[in-house]
Amino acid sequence: MKTILLIIVASFLPIVTNSQEKTDELFINWNKETVSSLKSINETLTEQNYAKNRLEARFAYWEIKDESQLNRNSIRYTFLKILNKKIDSKDLVIIEADHSGEYYRIQNFVVYLNANNKLDLEIYRYDRNEGWKLEKIITSYDGKINSILEKNGKDFINRDDIIVSHFELGKILSSEYFLFETLKNNEVKKIISIE
Repeated sequence: MKTILLIIVASFLPIVTNSQEKTDELFINWNKETVSSLKSINETLTEQNYAKNRLEARFAYWEIKDESQLNRNSIRYTFLKILNKKIDSKDLVIIEADHSGEYYRIQNFVVYLNANNKLDLEIYRYDRNEGWKLEKIITSYDGKINSILEKNGKDFINRDDIIVSHFELGKILSSEYFLFETLKNNEVKKIISIE
């Protein structure tokens, strides 16, 4: 009986190990893309200083010392684990739009193609005591991935820093960091204003 149990447990180990290795690699690659975006900000000296400050803050927020470090307890890593199979969808965008002010609200918006090739939108909030919580699901969201990824629009200017990351089939394609008042994308505004 013990032998059968060991064989069953051993057969599941590669699945767990491969899944964790994939999440580890994706976490590091996602951080590298975001850090690369932050390091490329050089429009003005003021923006360069803000970017340097944000980079230091991001490392502290992700609880790592550099973008190549792995921390499975990080807020970002635990979020990736929640996405599980969704991260393998054909197109997926994560919008990290933390709101600071009198209180600090950590929220992620996930837009992805579902099995019917329609967009679904999920809104997650982070609670210090309970971790990530799914707050809302909107099925058949009326929008387009390309519209979310556009960098320029007409009216909206972000009031907080925003990170827009694009994934495809479990790989990070881009992760753009937008400092305060540098993103003009009305589709992102529409998403982050959903309550």
